[in-house]
Amino acid sequence: MIVDWETYYTAGTKCRELAVSLRAADKPVHEAAEAQWSGMAGDAPGCMQWGQAYDEAARGTLQACASLANALTNYGAVLYAQGYNWGITNKSSPPPPQPDISQVGEYKVALPNSTHGTGIGFGDNGGAKEFFDDLFRKVVKSFGRIPNGDADKLQKAYNTWTAFADNSAISETLYRIMLISDLFIDMDDSSHRYEIQHRLNDLHTALKLSHWPPDAWLRRSTTITKQLRHWPQPAPTRSI
Repeated sequence: MIVDWETYYTAGTKCRELAVSLRAADKPVHEAAEAQWSGMAGDAPGCMQWGQAYDEAARGTLQACASLANALTNYGAVLYAQGYNWGITNKSSPPPPQPDISQVGEYKVALPNSTHGTGIGFGDNGGAKEFFDDLFRKVVKSFGRIPNGDADKLQKAYNTWTAFADNSAISETLYRIMLISDLFIDMDDSSHRYEIQHRLNDLHTALKLSHWPPDAWLRRSTTITKQLRHWPQPAPTRSI
């Protein structure tokens, strides 16, 4: 099968559509993490260790998402350019329109730490009598310090990460890349077909083997949400 310029343009568009979907999926998480979640874990013993692990997972997940979106945007431009050159060289009728072959540069995710002693704590309001009851005494005895995370921020983080984990753009990323590759599966020019599919397969394989592969985003974000959900909640208060 001779692949016409429209196929290249379709593949390029699908690459860029997937990039847009990924950016839309991680944007709420990124914005909330930058503006709302600083210090949510507190800095008490136990809280500090949890917060540091959370920060590493959150930054790595969002960096993988951003890097993939940029790679798809840029390879979409490559496919557009190849399709345009093919159409002009072969005097296609109709001729291909001038494509957008703009590319994006590398982006580094930077998020504020979730570990600071700025939280109001879980309803202590400065008094032990309304804070954790027996758990409070056990925590102080074990660690010598009251957990000082921010329950409201942690709940919002849980809700936002849950939405990210449930987004189909995350769970279907590898599948959608393979669908793009399949557009060229019957291409007669075997060397050119290999080049295109090899590049897409490299991206597919690199993502699966990387420290933060897309097929692990769902598991990792689900792990984050489970950790957030299981963060200690205040016991019912009692009056004295």
